Amino acid sequence: MSLFYFLYIAALVAFLVFPVLLLYVKHKLGSRVRWWLIILAVPLLSWLCINAIVVFYYEYLGELIELDPSPSLALVDEWSADGAKRVFALFFGWLPGIIYAAPYFLIWAVIKRLPKFK
Repeated sequence: MSLFYFLYIAALVAFLVFPVLLLYVKHKLGSRVRWWLIILAVPLLSWLCINAIVVFYYEYLGELIELDPSPSLALVDEWSADGAKRVFALFFGWLPGIIYAAPYFLIWAVIKRLPKFK
């Protein structure tokens, strides 16, 4: 297993876990963690994770190409067509995190309005 593949999977898992982790920290620490900090952390962590996912994925593909004496044309095409994905991750890497975290925050808001959780 390649180091780049491991880092790619780790960044993907971090992206999928961070909204729940932020809400857990907010729940445990209560008013010591302000909402503005969480609202700023979501796009920042999303941007970091999405860029890490893209970079490590293409590094992993490059490593596969280097290890194979005759790599497949599809693999080489996938590796060489990385420009648009890297630019999207660089400029809009914050957006998927907001879209992904929004349902968690809506569910959090509904749960906090229930009488048992106040």
